[in-house]
Order: sequence, then C-alpha cells, then structure tokens
Amino acid sequence: MTNVNSNVNPNSRTNPSYAWNKDEVNKKPGSQGSQSVLEERSGLSVDDFLKIMAAEMQNQSPIGGSEGGGSKTDYMTQLAQFTSLEQMTQVVENLNYLNIMSQQQYAFSLIGKEVSLTVPKENGTGPTDMETIKGVVDKVKFKEGFPTITVGGKDYQLGSIMEVGESKNEL
Repeated sequence: MTNVNSNVNPNSRTNPSYAWNKDEVNKKPGSQGSQSVLEERSGLSVDDFLKIMAAEMQNQSPIGGSEGGGSKTDYMTQLAQFTSLEQMTQVVENLNYLNIMSQQQYAFSLIGKEVSLTVPKENGTGPTDMETIKGVVDKVKFKEGFPTITVGGKDYQLGSIMEVGESKNEL
C-alpha cells in the first residue's frame, strides 16, 4: 500500500499509520521497556486511545507538558480523526455487505437465462487463450460467500459473463 503522506515522518503522531502499542499505556516516561510503539491500526480501539491519552496526561511534566509534546487540542484532533476512521471503516464494511448481497440477487436472477461466458481454455497455453461458452444457468452456488453460476454442469464466476439473454426454451 502506498503511503499518501510520504513526506510525513513515519514516527510522527500526525502520520495516519502511527498507533500506540497497548503496552505503552502503563509505561512511565524515561523507564526501560518496549521501544516499539507502532502496531497495526486495527489493533487499537477508541477505548485504548482514551486510556493512552489519560496515561499521558497523568505523566506530564508540569514544566514541559507531555513527553511527546501533545497538547489537549492535539488529543482532541486525534480522537476526532480516530472516530472518523472507525466510522469510515464501518461504512466500508456495510458497502462490502451490500455489494455481496447485490451479487447474490443478480446471480439468482440469472437462473434459467442463457449466458455467454468467456473462460480460459481447458488445455490453453496462457491467459489470452480463451473460449466462449453459451448455455443456460442451471443453478447458483456460493463459495466463501460469493456466488457462482452453474452452466452445463460446470461452475463459473459471475465475472466471466459477457452476455445475458432469455432462454430459447421459454416460449
């Protein structure tokens, strides 16, 4: 994955890929311990962020502020960004679910229809060695949540469909 903020210091708290290690919450400034503070984004929840923020505020020096130099507005900005990220993640999950449901409904609508499929030849020599198959969709199966159609006793992915028409047997 390409980092959009390539000019941002990777250890900067403004870098979107920066996340605190949960073990750092109870660590006092200047103490020995794990030096790794980066972990995957998905490993940190809003509750974890709030615990970290509270621990940093407790460990602030009265003269110099927190060890990382974060101000209250920095924390609020980070919390708002974190909340937005969580909400966007939920939107993406919902869209993925709707996409799968849409594909399933589409696949069901193909039962009894005549389709043309472009698929690799069984004894083909490369990715450009393709053949066109025509037939009526007999049934729909689901493999790992994704629909496949059965034409002439063989299963095909929806992406191989090039044309859909009414079955010639329907009159």
